[in-house]
Amino acid sequence: ALLGDHLIAHISANPVITPVPPDPGAPRPRPLLDYLRSLRQTRTMSFTVGLSGHGDPITDHRLLIDRQLAAIDRRTRRIESMVRSRPASAHQLARGIWRDRAGTEPWLTLSEVLGHLDRLVALDLVEEVDRDDVVIFTTARRSARRQQKKYSMQTADRAVPCR
Repeated sequence: ALLGDHLIAHISANPVITPVPPDPGAPRPRPLLDYLRSLRQTRTMSFTVGLSGHGDPITDHRLLIDRQLAAIDRRTRRIESMVRSRPASAHQLARGIWRDRAGTEPWLTLSEVLGHLDRLVALDLVEEVDRDDVVIFTTARRSARRQQKKYSMQTADRAVPCR
Protein backbone atom coordinates (compact mmCIF):
# COMPACT_ATOMS: atom_id res chain seq x y z
CA ALA A 1 0.00 0.00 0.00
CA LEU A 2 1.20 3.53 -0.72
CA LEU A 3 1.01 5.46 2.55
CA GLY A 4 2.87 8.65 1.68
CA ASP A 5 3.14 10.96 4.69
CA HIS A 6 -0.02 9.55 6.25
CA LEU A 7 1.96 6.96 8.21
CA ILE A 8 5.68 7.29 8.93
CA ALA A 9 7.43 4.83 11.24
CA HIS A 10 10.00 7.13 12.86
CA ILE A 11 7.89 10.25 13.47
CA SER A 12 4.30 11.13 14.20
CA ALA A 13 2.30 13.29 11.85
CA ASN A 14 1.27 16.80 12.80
CA PRO A 15 -2.02 17.64 11.10
CA VAL A 16 -1.46 21.35 10.58
CA ILE A 17 -4.00 24.11 10.93
CA THR A 18 -5.57 25.35 7.73
CA PRO A 19 -7.27 28.61 6.83
CA VAL A 20 -10.91 29.04 7.70
CA PRO A 21 -13.18 28.57 4.67
CA PRO A 22 -14.40 31.87 3.15
CA ASP A 23 -18.05 31.03 4.00
CA PRO A 24 -18.70 32.76 7.36
CA GLY A 25 -21.02 29.93 8.44
CA ALA A 26 -18.54 27.16 7.65
CA PRO A 27 -16.82 25.54 10.62
CA ARG A 28 -13.05 25.79 11.00
CA PRO A 29 -11.33 22.62 9.73
CA ARG A 30 -10.32 20.19 12.49
CA PRO A 31 -7.33 18.36 10.95
CA LEU A 32 -6.42 16.18 13.96
CA LEU A 33 -9.97 14.83 14.19
CA ASP A 34 -9.87 14.08 10.45
CA TYR A 35 -6.47 12.41 10.83
CA LEU A 36 -7.65 10.23 13.73
CA ARG A 37 -10.59 9.04 11.68
CA SER A 38 -8.28 8.30 8.74
CA LEU A 39 -5.80 6.40 10.93
CA ARG A 40 -8.60 4.20 12.22
CA GLN A 41 -9.76 3.52 8.66
CA THR A 42 -6.20 2.66 7.62
CA ARG A 43 -5.91 0.31 10.60
CA THR A 44 -8.80 -1.79 9.25
CA MET A 45 -7.09 -2.31 5.88
CA SER A 46 -5.29 -5.52 5.01
CA PHE A 47 -1.86 -5.23 3.44
CA THR A 48 1.53 -6.79 4.00
CA VAL A 49 3.82 -3.84 3.32
CA GLY A 50 3.15 -0.12 3.46
CA LEU A 51 5.38 2.29 1.58
CA SER A 52 5.80 5.47 3.54
CA GLY A 53 6.93 8.81 2.15
CA HIS A 54 9.99 8.62 4.42
CA GLY A 55 12.00 5.78 5.89
CA ASP A 56 11.76 2.02 5.68
CA PRO A 57 8.72 0.09 4.52
CA ILE A 58 6.11 -0.53 7.23
CA THR A 59 5.42 -4.22 7.85
CA ASP A 60 2.96 -3.94 10.75
CA HIS A 61 0.78 -0.90 10.15
CA ARG A 62 -1.69 -1.85 12.88
CA LEU A 63 0.98 -1.92 15.59
CA LEU A 64 2.38 1.41 14.37
CA ILE A 65 -1.08 2.99 14.31
CA ASP A 66 -1.81 1.67 17.82
CA ARG A 67 1.43 3.26 19.05
CA GLN A 68 0.63 6.55 17.35
CA LEU A 69 -2.91 6.60 18.73
CA ALA A 70 -1.50 5.98 22.22
CA ALA A 71 0.98 8.85 21.78
CA ILE A 72 -1.81 11.15 20.60
CA ASP A 73 -3.85 10.09 23.63
CA ARG A 74 -0.96 10.92 25.98
CA ARG A 75 -0.51 14.39 24.44
CA THR A 76 -4.26 15.08 24.58
CA ARG A 77 -4.37 14.08 28.25
CA ARG A 78 -1.33 16.25 29.00
CA ILE A 79 -2.99 19.29 27.43
CA GLU A 80 -6.24 18.50 29.25
CA SER A 81 -4.29 18.39 32.53
CA MET A 82 -2.63 21.74 31.75
CA VAL A 83 -6.01 23.36 31.02
CA ARG A 84 -7.49 21.82 34.18
CA SER A 85 -4.66 23.42 36.21
CA ARG A 86 -5.05 26.81 34.62
CA PRO A 87 -7.11 28.15 31.70
CA ALA A 88 -4.80 29.27 28.91
CA SER A 89 -4.56 30.31 25.27
CA ALA A 90 -3.23 27.88 22.68
CA HIS A 91 0.03 29.84 22.58
CA GLN A 92 0.42 29.68 26.36
CA LEU A 93 -0.12 25.92 26.23
CA ALA A 94 2.42 25.56 23.40
CA ARG A 95 4.98 27.53 25.43
CA GLY A 96 4.26 25.31 28.42
CA ILE A 97 5.14 22.24 26.36
CA TRP A 98 7.92 23.42 24.02
CA ARG A 99 9.20 26.58 25.76
CA ASP A 100 11.19 28.76 23.29
CA ARG A 101 10.42 26.47 20.35
CA ALA A 102 6.83 27.73 20.50
CA GLY A 103 8.20 31.16 19.55
CA THR A 104 10.53 29.96 16.80
CA GLU A 105 8.11 27.40 15.31
CA PRO A 106 4.68 28.84 16.11
CA TRP A 107 2.82 27.29 13.16
CA LEU A 108 3.86 23.73 14.04
CA THR A 109 3.46 24.06 17.80
CA LEU A 110 0.10 25.84 17.53
CA SER A 111 -1.10 23.25 15.00
CA GLU A 112 -0.28 20.50 17.48
CA VAL A 113 -1.90 22.21 20.45
CA LEU A 114 -5.00 23.33 18.54
CA GLY A 115 -5.51 19.82 17.20
CA HIS A 116 -5.60 18.40 20.72
CA LEU A 117 -7.78 21.25 21.95
CA ASP A 118 -10.23 20.57 19.09
CA ARG A 119 -10.37 16.97 20.27
CA LEU A 120 -10.95 17.99 23.89
CA VAL A 121 -13.67 20.47 22.89
CA ALA A 122 -15.37 17.82 20.74
CA LEU A 123 -15.28 15.42 23.70
CA ASP A 124 -16.84 18.08 25.99
CA LEU A 125 -13.77 18.12 28.25
CA VAL A 126 -12.62 21.65 27.40
CA GLU A 127 -14.40 24.74 26.14
CA GLU A 128 -13.34 27.88 24.31
CA VAL A 129 -14.02 31.22 25.98
CA ASP A 130 -13.46 34.57 24.26
CA ARG A 131 -11.77 36.98 26.67
CA ASP A 132 -11.03 40.38 25.18
CA ASP A 133 -10.51 38.93 21.67
CA VAL A 134 -8.25 36.15 22.97
CA VAL A 135 -9.54 32.58 22.94
CA ILE A 136 -8.88 30.93 26.27
CA PHE A 137 -9.39 27.21 26.83
CA THR A 138 -10.86 26.16 30.13
CA THR A 139 -12.28 23.01 31.68
CA ALA A 140 -15.76 22.42 30.32
CA ARG A 141 -18.69 22.85 32.60
CA ARG A 142 -20.09 19.59 33.86
CA SER A 143 -20.62 17.19 30.97
CA ALA A 144 -21.84 13.61 30.86
CA ARG A 145 -18.50 12.32 29.61
CA ARG A 146 -16.56 14.04 32.38
CA GLN A 147 -18.86 12.49 34.96
CA GLN A 148 -17.75 8.99 33.98
CA LYS A 149 -14.96 7.59 36.12
CA LYS A 150 -13.29 5.88 33.17
CA TYR A 151 -13.49 6.52 29.48
CA SER A 152 -11.36 5.85 26.48
CA MET A 153 -10.53 8.85 24.33
CA GLN A 154 -10.08 6.56 21.35
CA THR A 155 -13.55 5.11 21.79
CA ALA A 156 -15.07 8.53 22.43
CA ASP A 157 -13.40 9.99 19.31
CA ARG A 158 -15.33 7.63 17.07
CA ALA A 159 -18.55 9.42 17.91
CA VAL A 160 -17.11 12.92 17.39
CA PRO A 161 -18.32 14.62 14.22
CA CYS A 162 -15.41 16.30 12.46
CA ARG A 163 -17.28 18.93 10.45
